[in-house]
Amino acid sequence: MPAALGHRLRYLAAFVWVPAFFAAGESMKYRAAFTLIAWAEWLTLAALLPFLILALRRARAPFLRPLALGLFGYLAAHAVIYALVLRTYVVWYATVPTFILVLLAGGVAAGELLERLRTAGRAALAVAAAAAGVLIFAQYFHATQVKPRGEELVVRPILTKIALQAPGTRTVGVFNAGAAGYFAPQIGPFTVVNLDGLVNNPSVAAWQAGRYFEYLDRNVDVVIDDADGTLSFLLGPEDRPRFDARYPLWSPGSLVRGPRLQTPVR
Repeated sequence: MPAALGHRLRYLAAFVWVPAFFAAGESMKYRAAFTLIAWAEWLTLAALLPFLILALRRARAPFLRPLALGLFGYLAAHAVIYALVLRTYVVWYATVPTFILVLLAGGVAAGELLERLRTAGRAALAVAAAAAGVLIFAQYFHATQVKPRGEELVVRPILTKIALQAPGTRTVGVFNAGAAGYFAPQIGPFTVVNLDGLVNNPSVAAWQAGRYFEYLDRNVDVVIDDADGTLSFLLGPEDRPRFDARYPLWSPGSLVRGPRLQTPVR
């Protein structure tokens, strides 16, 4: 129970560290970039917090304090609802909280800081912020490698491998199911289902009932584990070992997991 509670509580700050995961390329292959961006976020927010408090204490505009209070309330409600009630989080959920943090930290707090700096200090901060932005964009596009037929070139070999090595497969589960669902009918006689529940209500019901592993075991032959962090969250720490035992990786470094690895049909 403590491990499960701790796993949930860390999602109270998901609106800070999940965007860092997105900026790093949404892949743990780039863990170093994710860690660097996340720490930069936390340190920047911590450094600006005293200036935010100071700005609110001597607020010149009468609406600033109630506005900030309302925004902090929104952030708190957002954190509690997604971490403890809905118990799931994807990157776009952080869009509004990110804008709020930019307003509070980059607007109110940074404004207070900039008033205390000379021109050279302001210029140095502007250069540092611009350089950070360029590096983050460069990392994102390097990681995601956006290019023509990009999704097809990724998903077609995986589906082809499943069709050849597990011809008995009837259902393939994948989180980013759009491209896989589009190309699957051309490759094998199987159905692709979405695993994070965005277009799969039965999986949501199973997760809410604490039976997400049972849903997978009953309905999904092979899993393409393209969002391992989300999978761990949905399974929970108790059922993750059960899943790993039931759906072992087909080969080191592979995304394909499943119990029905078979000899290719000759």
